[in-house]
Amino acid sequence: MAKEPAYIDLKKTIVRDSQGRRITDASIRKTMKEIEPLLQQFYAGRPSLSEEGVTSPRVSVRLPVKLHKLAKKKAKQKGLSLSDLTRLALEKYLKAS
Repeated sequence: MAKEPAYIDLKKTIVRDSQGRRITDASIRKTMKEIEPLLQQFYAGRPSLSEEGVTSPRVSVRLPVKLHKLAKKKAKQKGLSLSDLTRLALEKYLKAS
């Protein structure tokens, strides 16, 4: 079973980094703000379909096997991913209505 992370009150306990500097709540916030853009490239996932910094909503659908096979075949013929084909089909359907 995993251990719960320990909470350290940095106002009461002196903790130093590898270079001997005292670690405070403020120094942690500053460091996190500096490294956040670097972390985003590891955890951001796929690029947003909406705009930078906005997570695109994800939708799951269930399809009959026959429709799924047809969609995969059409996507391959057109050089698209199944997600791209699905988005295009939905956009076309919504524009027509």
